[in-house]
Amino acid sequence: MFAVIDPVLEENAGRFAATPAAELCQKFGIVSIIGDNLAAEQITTTIREHKINLAIVSGWRQVISTQFLSALGGCVLNIHNAVLPKHRGAGGFSWQVLMGEERVGATIHQMAAQIDTGPVLFSESEPIKDVPIYPLTLMAAYYQLLGKRALPRLIKMIRDESTIVMRVQNENEASYFPMLSTPRNGLLNLSWQASEVVRFIRAFSYPYPGASVRYHGEIYRICEADAHQSRSLVHPLQYGLISNIAPSGVDVFVGGGIVRFRRIIDEAGNDINPTRFRTGNRFYNSTADLESALSYRHAHGKS
Repeated sequence: MFAVIDPVLEENAGRFAATPAAELCQKFGIVSIIGDNLAAEQITTTIREHKINLAIVSGWRQVISTQFLSALGGCVLNIHNAVLPKHRGAGGFSWQVLMGEERVGATIHQMAAQIDTGPVLFSESEPIKDVPIYPLTLMAAYYQLLGKRALPRLIKMIRDESTIVMRVQNENEASYFPMLSTPRNGLLNLSWQASEVVRFIRAFSYPYPGASVRYHGEIYRICEADAHQSRSLVHPLQYGLISNIAPSGVDVFVGGGIVRFRRIIDEAGNDINPTRFRTGNRFYNSTADLESALSYRHAHGKS
């Protein structure tokens, strides 16, 4: 058996005090390589030298070639950061925040030519409670879930030669989400409902730089926000208007309510004091920029 581990996975495991995949492999006597190119000569050589008949791909962010899958007769398992068939694709944790997910999940499935469509071996999940959910929140919980439950369960099944029963995914429940780019997709639309605006801000924040919006032509990034009900109806002409400046943030009219921008930074990452802004002025993004954000799709790499 052979494990190919994305270096970002190992880095984040250490960051979140989770057991690194390479350490688990070593513990159970599994050959592993930390690398970022499945076509690399090192990987091909390792497969040949160790007569590998099963590979586990962990945390991979690229489209894997059919040649690699064929080399192992299709015996390649992937560890995906959601409970499939929901949240297929490389969209990752930002989409999960946007969709209001309150559970973190991991799925072990057989790799197929189409992304994240292969039969499922098993899934693990657990709730996220009592904290604002950012991609970083889900990321930390995911690595803990991997290290404590999913990877040990997978390795034990293989080492014990347990009977493997794969479950075909239900295509009627499937959803696919593409990879996002914070600079290109993370433009805030202030006509959305307040709860949608807050989820969008969180989805493009921590560990990312925040959702972007303009003020007097300058780009600012919003990293933290919460929603408030307006005591009166909000007219579309009010969207983006600053209604109040408080020590804890800037209150802005959006669709159906008010959102308080609690942390605002500039393009250089410097925190901006709320007093920089003025009531009656407006945050905005142009229609052309918002349309461009919706039409942009970040391309997959290939290996």
